[in-house]
Parts: sequence; structure tokens; C-alpha cells
Amino acid sequence: METRSMMKRRLLPKSATGILPEITTEILARLPIRYVFQCRCVCQSWCTIIDDYSFAKVHFSVAMKPTNACTSFLICSYEERQKFYFAEETNGDLVIKGELRLGIPHNYLSLKDMCNGLCLLYSDDLDIYYICNPVTTKYVEIPAIKHEPENIGMGFSVSGQEFKVVHIFGCEAHIFTLGTDVGWRILKTIPYELEHYSCYFNGSLHWLKRKSSSVTNSKTSMIRIMSLNLDSEEFGEVPSPEIGINFGHENRQREYYQLGVLGGYLVLTYFTNQACIDLWFMNDYNVKASWTKQYTVVTKYPSYCYWLDDVTPICFREDGEIIIKRGGGYLTYNPESGAFTRLEIVGLRNYQSIVVFPFLGNLILPTMKYAMFEKSSCNCST
Repeated sequence: METRSMMKRRLLPKSATGILPEITTEILARLPIRYVFQCRCVCQSWCTIIDDYSFAKVHFSVAMKPTNACTSFLICSYEERQKFYFAEETNGDLVIKGELRLGIPHNYLSLKDMCNGLCLLYSDDLDIYYICNPVTTKYVEIPAIKHEPENIGMGFSVSGQEFKVVHIFGCEAHIFTLGTDVGWRILKTIPYELEHYSCYFNGSLHWLKRKSSSVTNSKTSMIRIMSLNLDSEEFGEVPSPEIGINFGHENRQREYYQLGVLGGYLVLTYFTNQACIDLWFMNDYNVKASWTKQYTVVTKYPSYCYWLDDVTPICFREDGEIIIKRGGGYLTYNPESGAFTRLEIVGLRNYQSIVVFPFLGNLILPTMKYAMFEKSSCNCST
């Protein structure tokens, strides 16, 4: 006997492929954003599914799931009047798939940060910050900042489903929530002046703070990891690994630290002027004992030590290699062989002054809590 649910399912309209809409939605939501736009042209039923605001929300939730390797990238070339490109891994190569026209009517835009597919951009000539979705080309201008921020970053509040921008000036932190008309709000005074740019992970922004040598010894870490929970808007401290230094040694090594995200984990990069780079992974967030030194990278060119003050791991590639930012350029590192190679980007003419970000495109509008797609042409053309 046919039940009511069976009858309802039988009466649902099917697409041109004969697949029920809810199944089609699940399939389309798992596609990279470039192919989602192409699928809008397949048939009217697919176009209707993709144009519905609920699809954007489903696609966003799927796209933001952590992955071990990155296959899509956003590249900003400052040598070419700050052009933006979309690139993908193709047969082991990083290939430019098209130029992204952001729609912002100003030249000389610099890419300050990215979070969940949205870009934080700064217009050098107009002194204006923007939040932009490079896929839909939709953007908003955020309220003016009174003081030039010492660092600025963007993150996503999981409970509120809101994007927030935070800028630091001295010991003051200011926060702005996208989609509201409240403007900048002042948070509690920060207990320390933060020296590094922010890193977004697990619903919080993170900063590094170097400890004074008077409060450290050879068995304690030289740095603090400060955090700002974007749900509660409260500052805290994430335990750091025990990385020591021998202060009594007359030829002590100069140390550098960077914080980032690699393979879905919070990662601390620790390196010295001895051409040795350690990658520490926090396997369980906010658990001190979970810090593990996963990789030790020893460069084969000690004479290149001068660039060790600007080394940042970007992401894993599908073949297990790690893309590493080195000064103004990018390298790939093979953990098995220990070899470095220059990151080749097929279709990019100029490798000077580029910024490479892992990129997961979506249909989010900067002004809304949840995604809504406005009918427009795809901005990721091949």
C-alpha cells in the first residue's frame, strides 16, 4: 500500500535527468563553484535549484568542511595593477583558469585577508576597506576606520552565522559585523600588544605575542597565542608548544614564529637562522598536550637564511607536497625527499609580488547572514 510520504515523493517534479530535486541539490552542492555556474545552463530545473537561496546555504556548508589538500586558489598579482586570478590543480600543475573581475570601481586593491570564500580588500588610493565575494562580484564597503590598524583580519561566527572584521590599534580591538548598521564596536582592552597578523581557525581569530626574555627560560615557550572567539567576542589564550631557547649561550640563534592553518589544523611554524624550520600541529584544538612537531624542514641552501623571517606554510597539495610562502615568492616542499622546487603557475606571466590563497568559492553575499544568490553570470570563466 502506498504511504503518504511515498505519494508525496512520487508527485514531486523531476528534472530533465529524471532525478528528484532534493537529490539533484545534494549532488550540485558538492561541486566546485565554477562547475555550479556551468550547471545553471543545463536545464531550467537545475537553474531554479541553484538560484534558490536555500541552495547557497547548503553549498556553503559543504564547501566549508575541512579538507587535507587544497585544489583551488585565488592569486593576486600586484605587478599587473593588482589583477586577481582563479587557479586549479590540473594534472599536478597549478593552472590559471581565468581572471576574476571583482567589480569594485577602483584600482590598486590589496588583498588583506580571506575567510570562507570572502575577501577583505583595501583600496590604497581611497583608503577604503571592502568585503567582496570574487565569484558573484558582490561587495560592500565597510565603515571608515579612524586609526590606521596595526593589523586587521576577518573571521566567521559559527553560532551567529555572521562574518566579522577585527582591527587592532595598540591595545584596543574594534569589531564590525557584516550585515548590521551598528558600525565599529570597541571590545575589551587587550592584555598585550599583538605583533603579528591574525589567523582564523575554529571560529576564532588568533595572534602571536612574543614573551619577554625575563619571564621565560630554556624549558618554556617564547610566545603566547592570543585568541578572540567570534561568537562570545571574548579574548583568551590558546596554549602554545614548549619551544625553548638557551639564553645563556653567547651565540644563541635568532628565532621566528608564524601561525597558520594546514590540513585542517592550527600550525605554528618555528624557524631559526640555522635554516631549520619546524612545523608544530595542534591535533586537538586548545589542548596543550596535543602539540606535535610533525615536520622538520632543513633547507639545502644555508646561504639563503635571510629569507627565514618570512616563511609561511600555505596548504597541502594533492600529492602531499606543501606550498610554502618564501618572502615574495612560493615554493613547494616534498616531505619525503626534502626537496624544494619553485611553485609553477601555468598561465601566469609575472611571478613577482603575488599573493596565493587557498580558495573555496561560494554564493555568500557579504551583507547577509546566510547565502543568497542573485542571478548573474559566472565570474570564474575558463
